[in-house]
Amino acid sequence: MLLHAALNRFGGFSKYHDLGYLIAPREQYCSGVEVQLARYGPVYCKEAYGEEGGSGTLFEYELVYTLAQTVGNNPEGLKIPQEGGGVYGRNVTDYLGTDKEKYRWHFLIKNNRDVDDYGPVIDLTRTLSLSSSAFAAAVSQTLDVEQWLRAFAVASSTGVGDNWISNSQHNAMFYFRPTDGRVLYFPHDMDYAYQQNKALESNDVLRKCLQTPTWAHAFYAYVCSLLQVSFNREYLSDWASHYAQLLPEQGWSGWLDYIDGRSQNVMSQLMAKAGPPIPFVVTSPAGGIVPSITTLLQGRGWIDVQDVRLVETGQPLLLTWSNLTTWEARLPADLVPGPYTLGAYDSQGTLLATIGITLTTGQ
Repeated sequence: MLLHAALNRFGGFSKYHDLGYLIAPREQYCSGVEVQLARYGPVYCKEAYGEEGGSGTLFEYELVYTLAQTVGNNPEGLKIPQEGGGVYGRNVTDYLGTDKEKYRWHFLIKNNRDVDDYGPVIDLTRTLSLSSSAFAAAVSQTLDVEQWLRAFAVASSTGVGDNWISNSQHNAMFYFRPTDGRVLYFPHDMDYAYQQNKALESNDVLRKCLQTPTWAHAFYAYVCSLLQVSFNREYLSDWASHYAQLLPEQGWSGWLDYIDGRSQNVMSQLMAKAGPPIPFVVTSPAGGIVPSITTLLQGRGWIDVQDVRLVETGQPLLLTWSNLTTWEARLPADLVPGPYTLGAYDSQGTLLATIGITLTTGQ
């Protein structure tokens, strides 16, 4: 519940979760429960992506659990759920050809079952199986890369272990968005095997994305923003106190301690990657005097900078990052000569810094 409170505040993955109380036939089984309502179903997708979004197909990435034990070892007895040697998985990067039956039991179709269309999963695995430059060239046609980077940032920051974000072969949701034909990744079932010192880059697909510097900067910027906005003791303390009044038998203070320690560990990982914060500056052309609309602007900024826009018009600059702190971009082609202000914004749209430039000619 604390994690969901953090995600609701951060945005992009809000869900209708709440606390309830289960009154069971036997008193020893009465307890508080987490009520999961819309989850990532059609209601959620319709509200997030419009009316047509509700018709998109959702797949749950899972292991196959075989039941080999029965009550009393009686072959006719009730099956006993268990995990262990009978669990079988597939990597998301395993492209198995075009036969949908090879994917069915590892990518469980959650809706639109009458259509039974596994095309999105087949395209997903085909793309994720690519390596190096082939992956970088093709992935944007199949995935909403920006959404995946935001999802990766959320999931990896938690330190969860038994999850696809940590390379386990289950616990992820993949949604085919019909409005643009791209696949989205939804973090799922992040409630077990937390590790405070876990590396952020524990997922194979994430590591492929991080080979592209612009995507690497976006990922670490999302992580930084999550820590500052909601995944921290200051914001979640009130929620922990609130939940403790409703469900005192749970160790809310212990979970709050974990989040505090994990957020500090993640920030230390960010510092090791990007170095300490640096100011947002334009390094070229000198003095911010831009002689032509075609002139390449170059500058530096820390990983808290997600976007750079013209403050006067709101137009974003198409940034390319050569490393985590060095960027370049060109001004919009329709600008007329005159003074302008470049604004650096974080992933929440908060203005971090400004710097003035002057365009001397439009040609």
